[in-house]
Amino acid sequence: MVMNSVLIYPFGKESEYWIKFTNLLDNLQPVCLVALQGWDDRKVFIDNDKESIPFSFEFEKSIVKYNPEFIFFADFRFPLDFEIYYLPYIKMAIRYNKKILFGENLKYMLRKKYPTILRYEYTEESFMNTKMEIPNSLMQINTPVIFISSMFGGLGKFEIQLKLRKAFLERNINLMQIGTKEESQYYGFYPMPEFMKNHENSEKDKILLFNRYLKKLEEVKKPDIILIGIPGELYAPSEKYIANLGITAYEIFLSVMPDILLVLLPYAEYREEDYESIRKSIIQKYGVNPDYLIPTNLRLQLDETETYQKERYLTIVEPDNEEDADLYESNYIEKITDDILKKLTINGQIKSI
Repeated sequence: MVMNSVLIYPFGKESEYWIKFTNLLDNLQPVCLVALQGWDDRKVFIDNDKESIPFSFEFEKSIVKYNPEFIFFADFRFPLDFEIYYLPYIKMAIRYNKKILFGENLKYMLRKKYPTILRYEYTEESFMNTKMEIPNSLMQINTPVIFISSMFGGLGKFEIQLKLRKAFLERNINLMQIGTKEESQYYGFYPMPEFMKNHENSEKDKILLFNRYLKKLEEVKKPDIILIGIPGELYAPSEKYIANLGITAYEIFLSVMPDILLVLLPYAEYREEDYESIRKSIIQKYGVNPDYLIPTNLRLQLDETETYQKERYLTIVEPDNEEDADLYESNYIEKITDDILKKLTINGQIKSI
């Protein structure tokens, strides 16, 4: 397969998956990571112990030196002034006749404030863009379905989706996957379809359309397992910052019930009764008993979250409880993958691997 070169800007925490999972990329290969001036003093990143990816602070010089076919304008962890940190560089990419790609949140902002810029985005016709009539009933999904969700947004679901994808593929599982980011398409799986983001569609229409979309993919791909990343949050972080109130998650749960449910949690010192309370709440709201409640190393900064109306987290480098570090151990996803396959095999939903 021909791999097309891509430059990543502005490189930061939000786009680290580009260097952690290059072996999963479908047809893109990062050739340079361009960061904001002063962001970091590292000059090179190591890509899976294979080869280094050049690191730079000079956008135009990097275009000239590495001549990438694509430029990916990435989401950044903190709000950036679009007209200072993005617009001049988008114009430069257009001037150099580069194919342009946008991160999920950046694209959402462009739709609202700078829609004309989106005409420069490189797109290809795909299954996700095909028009579908709104059905009037739900269809049974016969393939085992796994949901990857999170209590609040911004807890790192996409990286877990990539890790699980890698683990399942290594076990020769025929995987059909729908991801939380549009970047999913660069890793060989489907992003969340556009009709789920269209505010003109009613909740009922989205539920019916997603169910039918999933059924069509099931019939075409004939997978062993369907893995779905649930966008956003299951719950509003607070009354002052409600995010999307878990509405998208609720729509997807009504479209198809998962056989396995993973829920990422913000960092906290959880007791057994805390887990039980979370479990009961999820059962009551979504009708599913979560199989895995997984604490992350991200502690919610509630005051900042409410002030900026966007999830803000503090990364805990050394968790107080060793069990909270499990998610970041090299073999943790391997253990979960094997446990999921064991559950599905015992229940007779997939053949023994």
